[in-house]
Amino acid sequence: PFIDSKTVLHNFTSDLSGGLAEGVRKWKVSKSVSDIGAAYETYFRANGWEITTSLKTDEKVLLAAVKTGKMLSVSVQTSPEAGTSLIEASVRTQEDKNSSNL
Repeated sequence: PFIDSKTVLHNFTSDLSGGLAEGVRKWKVSKSVSDIGAAYETYFRANGWEITTSLKTDEKVLLAAVKTGKMLSVSVQTSPEAGTSLIEASVRTQEDKNSSNL
């Protein structure tokens, strides 16, 4: 989910060999790290993702989740700008759902 997007800092995608594709997006939002982390946990659970990594501190949240043929990681940290946080989401998909590359 794009939570209260304030400024997109970078956004790119790439197609790799073997049917792999990757994408990364980083943006600034006007929400706390804990609120964003909770929103992504809720999103993952509600949409059939299996959370494989969940690390949380007051200043940073790191979540990774998998779903058939997809891996998504989300990193949230406090921003130097008061009242904002930075989100970086990275997704990797593969056409062959039986592949072991993920």
